[in-house]
Amino acid sequence: INAEYGGQGQSVQHPILQKDFPQQLEEIVSYLRAPTLSSESLKAIDCFVKFYFEKEGFKPTIFREKQNNILIRNPEACNLLLGAITINKNNSKKVILLLRLLAIFATSGCSTFFSLSLFKGDNAEVFVEKGMNMLVELLLGSETNPEKFCASAIALRSSMFHLRNQSAEREAQLLRKSWKDVCLFLIKVMNKYKTNEILLGFGIMLLRILTFWDNNTGKAILTNGCPQLALTLLKNAKQKKFQHGIVRLFRNIAFAAYEPPCGINEKEAYPIIKQAMPFIIRIMEEHGDSASIAVSSMACLTNILIVDDNIRIFNDCSGTEIVVRAINKFPENIEVVQIGLWLLRNLIWTVEDQNERSEEHIKLGVLQYAIDTMKRLPNSALALVSAVHYLSKVCSEKNKQKVFDSSAILVVLDVMKNQPNEADLMSKSCEFLARAAHNSPDSYISFLARKGALESANSAMKNHLNNKDLVINALKFLLNVTETSGLELVAKNHFIFPSILNDLSVYDSDLNVVLLLVKIIHKISTNKTVLNSVSATYFLEYATKA
Repeated sequence: INAEYGGQGQSVQHPILQKDFPQQLEEIVSYLRAPTLSSESLKAIDCFVKFYFEKEGFKPTIFREKQNNILIRNPEACNLLLGAITINKNNSKKVILLLRLLAIFATSGCSTFFSLSLFKGDNAEVFVEKGMNMLVELLLGSETNPEKFCASAIALRSSMFHLRNQSAEREAQLLRKSWKDVCLFLIKVMNKYKTNEILLGFGIMLLRILTFWDNNTGKAILTNGCPQLALTLLKNAKQKKFQHGIVRLFRNIAFAAYEPPCGINEKEAYPIIKQAMPFIIRIMEEHGDSASIAVSSMACLTNILIVDDNIRIFNDCSGTEIVVRAINKFPENIEVVQIGLWLLRNLIWTVEDQNERSEEHIKLGVLQYAIDTMKRLPNSALALVSAVHYLSKVCSEKNKQKVFDSSAILVVLDVMKNQPNEADLMSKSCEFLARAAHNSPDSYISFLARKGALESANSAMKNHLNNKDLVINALKFLLNVTETSGLELVAKNHFIFPSILNDLSVYDSDLNVVLLLVKIIHKISTNKTVLNSVSATYFLEYATKA
């Protein structure tokens, strides 16, 4: 940039780069207002675009950090730029520059470039559809021009990024008709330029967002060679950034292939997806110093393991050890912690898995890691949910003593006390307590009671009566306690029965909740001594009603 604009080797920045971001945008909008773009205007825009694409690496987070964004409230900028692209669409050099500028505009506007909220009046929908269709047309005409392909792909991807949100359903509805053609075109061009990693990178960015657009688009991606293309690229990729992009694409492919409602149950893609696992694990191991690659790789592996029983391949590649190393490398990174523990939990499926694999995890220090995570990140609901959910799976019959010997029970109860408003966290905590109490000896039940587990479960249930999963998990815990020596503890504490029957009357028509309550009543009613200490009338009325 300096060589091009400084003249005779002088190192002189273009004046536009000496301004702050909002001022830069205002200046560019003033250029676009002119009937034609002068050479000076093009020089300034070119310098601005090159700076953000090359020096800054065009990372969307850069623009979200910019303050006083004029584009969020300035549809004129969108209109002017679309007009300039239309006028210059047959001039490859200019249109490439303007498409790159559009990508920056779209991203700096917090991804609301083609939002109906920007445009008022009857022509808003026409404008949005026309703008997107123009970008699609430019992309579909770029097969022989890799640079134009890249510019069109990033402009399209940046402009449509926000349309995945439900709040943008109207815009999304307008733009569904052509995405299958776009997917097929992307796959065709990417196969043609398999050695051009820059082109492939931009194509991957657009494919990633299209994977979840709708079922027809997802099916087009899964059944027209995209998984095979991604696998080939994954095998041959050398550059770290390129490898990361392919892993993120595979993450979406695996999830989209899963059964509804998340995906479209495209089983033909499963064998190819399975083959990707060793390469993803290798990339994760090679770049052990990258938290972002760890997050993407573990998310991808989680999706692949959901799709099919690929645990054997995962273990053959030392997957567990590599994941454990990753979560230990970044103990403060909430995404790494959350996804890592989620992945490890998903490895424990059956009863046999719970005994065998959870024992392996304990030896690798994952049990203690989950406990330490809850102490280290007490205010992160995401990390806490993952940690408690993981503890529930590890707490198998064979490993229960190790769980009780650790500080897991106390830490979970502290979390329930400190985060009472987090419904999902309370639900997972009650699930953990239920597993801890299941078929447990008197000493364990007594310990749970002394530490306030009964009160914590009941309080969570009362605070979140509208959360059915939480209610069921809490009742399972109470039932498991009544099936042990803790029966009297449940029955004699008025805070649990019979008042709870009134609290849960909203679930009178729900068989699962009613059945759990009847089982608890039945257990209590078999002990005449205990029954005398509670209101048998309530039980009789409830059982009759049930």
